[in-house]
Amino acid sequence: MTAKDRKCPAPNCQERIPRKYFCCRSHWFSISKPLRDRVLQTYTKGQEHNLDLITDAYILAHDEALDFLRDAAKPKPPFVK
Repeated sequence: MTAKDRKCPAPNCQERIPRKYFCCRSHWFSISKPLRDRVLQTYTKGQEHNLDLITDAYILAHDEALDFLRDAAKPKPPFVK
């Protein structure tokens, strides 16, 4: 582990990723395309090093994407007829 990497924020994921990435590749592509697009559109290059660059729009998209990952990790109830 280096100062330039961190753990993927998805529940139970231990993948190490560069700070500029939202999450690991497999979790990134599990997020809905419209939500991934919003995360990318609101990201400001360098914000992982300068917190002043982070916008409210990015925080909202980031939080919604984390909620998406958390919801996807929840156990699903068994199918009932």
